[in-house]
Amino acid sequence: VMNQTSSTTPKKNPSSANNSVASHERKSADFVDEISPPPEPFPTGGPWPEGWKRRRVRRTTGASSGHVDRYWFSPQGNKLRSMAEITRFLHALVETHGNEEAAKEKLKRTKAATPKKPRKG
Repeated sequence: VMNQTSSTTPKKNPSSANNSVASHERKSADFVDEISPPPEPFPTGGPWPEGWKRRRVRRTTGASSGHVDRYWFSPQGNKLRSMAEITRFLHALVETHGNEEAAKEKLKRTKAATPKKPRKG
């Protein structure tokens, strides 16, 4: 049971054709809820800007079955997986003068250019 203020609107079933969750995720995850604005603090302080959403999905297969993943969606539907990624996206938005598509591309290029850390083994 979630504590919700009157400004939050959880959705029980994402049935629209514009659903941002990829089809492979639908097969291996159950929708939990969607809240706008997200209940977490905005990464740069203050309230979440209009249009941001947080969706939670429960994994249904594999060793991590039952784990609930959180995804945040920008006003234009860009999916972000962590507060760190949201912060990088916000910085990219400033650099791209508010262009979400250009900001997302900038994140992809930055991620591709960043070498992976070696795993401890």
